[in-house]
Amino acid sequence: MTMTPAGASVDAPAFRLGYRPALDGLRAVAVVLVMVHHTAAFLWPSLEPTFATGGFLGVDVFFVLSGFLITVILLDPRTGLGLAAGHSADRPGAAATARALGGFYLRRIRRLLPALCGVLLFLGGCSLVFHSPTGADYRATLAWVLTYTGNLGVLSTHRIAPEVAHTWSLAIEGQFYVVWPIVALVALRLARGRRSALAAVAVAGIVAVVIWRGLAWGFDHNWLAIYLRTPARADDLLVGCLAGLAVSAGWIRGVATAFWRVALVGGVVVVVVLSFTVEGSTGALYEGGLTAIAVVAALMLLGALFAGPTFPATRLLASRPFTMVGRWSYSLYLWHFPLFYLLHLHQPGWNPALRTAVGWALAFALAIASYTFVEQPFLRGRGRPAA
Repeated sequence: MTMTPAGASVDAPAFRLGYRPALDGLRAVAVVLVMVHHTAAFLWPSLEPTFATGGFLGVDVFFVLSGFLITVILLDPRTGLGLAAGHSADRPGAAATARALGGFYLRRIRRLLPALCGVLLFLGGCSLVFHSPTGADYRATLAWVLTYTGNLGVLSTHRIAPEVAHTWSLAIEGQFYVVWPIVALVALRLARGRRSALAAVAVAGIVAVVIWRGLAWGFDHNWLAIYLRTPARADDLLVGCLAGLAVSAGWIRGVATAFWRVALVGGVVVVVVLSFTVEGSTGALYEGGLTAIAVVAALMLLGALFAGPTFPATRLLASRPFTMVGRWSYSLYLWHFPLFYLLHLHQPGWNPALRTAVGWALAFALAIASYTFVEQPFLRGRGRPAA
């Protein structure tokens, strides 16, 4: 915070993120945890009861990252949304704001949809070749996935095809991308650009999620039905939003580098250890645990930003192997699940080690191809996306 000559406090200038390779490194950690979790579930089933039972927490890391990055983008004056403008004279008009919002949504579509469509085309081909359950579910699957309601499709009687059940997380992020910019715009306009008002909205949302999820768990221990619902997962995204607000407003300026180094290393250790100890049915997750993990992930993220480029953990996350896997992480997430599932379904007699080697090799090959020939052509020439 700074002070105007008249003594009124105003928020600090918007934080400009730029490209931070350590964040790609965190994406790599997150996607590998998810892939290891699904390896035990599909490729090496004898490991499933005990190995990487909590690897799904990698998705929580992705959610926190998404909330952080989208909030930073929205508060960056270069986006043209004018969300940080405190006075009407500083704000763009309604038409300019609408164009900026439209541009924001278009960038999200260009970033996310092409690679997803590639997986859906592959899925359609598999339904013809393998005559798997996908054939009956393909039209419903397209409707669920392309409208970003796949989390509801997994729970519906008109179910989404199992090969793309993992798109439940894309659905929750997609719903968030629609709602949060509008909430941020309204809150900041009403509060004359005060980011503290938007932070209060985010905190209220987190508290509401914690209460709702705890009550839902108390009434019915059907963990999957709770886990997949947007109201039960929004706290991850909102915690990330708070981290983005704190950085963009300068609220954490001056925090000791030593703190961020502990936060980075401690956060990675906590997330990895929990990924090998908790299970989806662990009750503590639904009684505040998921929110606590989101806070740990947010501190880990901020640690990756502020621990310093020479800190060994930062250098490791920013190294080429981590950053490359991080850049491929979206396509890896999209492709690994249907490949692992199909190998599980159609090659049950294979040795688990062989099935695992083939599954991972195919996942990386198709992810790299998708990143190179699908994702990048849609983004080339328009700047590297921040999220």
